[in-house]
Amino acid sequence: MVEKHWFLGSRQQWRCRACGHIFSVTSGTLFPYHKLPLQVYLGAVVIYSNAANGLSALQLSRDLDVQHKTAFVLMHKLRESLMVQRDETPLAGEVQLDGACVSGSVRPANRTEDRVNRRLVEHQNPNKRCVSGDA
Repeated sequence: MVEKHWFLGSRQQWRCRACGHIFSVTSGTLFPYHKLPLQVYLGAVVIYSNAANGLSALQLSRDLDVQHKTAFVLMHKLRESLMVQRDETPLAGEVQLDGACVSGSVRPANRTEDRVNRRLVEHQNPNKRCVSGDA
């Protein structure tokens, strides 16, 4: 039997009448036990998903008007959720992909006297990885 729940206005949470369990809007999502308003979380998801060339935590903190550490944690939560929810079934049919090669190293300054051809094997970074996604 399903019983009605009621709203606890002082805590902005609901309580189940049957079992007494207290839950909120963010219960069972990426953002339980956080104190930010729901609009901040939804704004972070929208901004993060619409960033075409990646997004820094500093930019997200400016856009959401939160501290840098808060934006950093939000971004890691979003990345973690993408890894947990990924679909690993093989692709079939016609597939369109977009890819980029990324590495953890800083690109050196482009001075004429120091210029090297990065297309040659001896000048390539072995830690560079190709990341792809469907379009």
